Amino acid sequence: MIWRQRVSLALLTLLLGALAGCMGHSEEEWQAKLKENLDLQNQLTATRQKADSDLKSASDQIEGLKGQLKRAGVDVSNLTADLAEQKAATSPCAKTR
Repeated sequence: MIWRQRVSLALLTLLLGALAGCMGHSEEEWQAKLKENLDLQNQLTATRQKADSDLKSASDQIEGLKGQLKRAGVDVSNLTADLAEQKAATSPCAKTR
């Protein structure tokens, strides 16, 4: 009777040990995921840097165009006000139609 308990305990221990070894990720899988995460972080950083660079380039281009308009005698600040006035003036007309 005692030998059955010991054999059962030994088999249970082996079974639990085998199951514990099957669960989880291997070191290689873990390292591969870490590398994948690092690669994605690097890609995100590069994308953000490109977006920042593109934004700066576009902002510089806008400022250059504003300078050209100013040299041509166009006041950019009045354009926005004029547009708002035109919208306000045409708004009643659009409502009566």
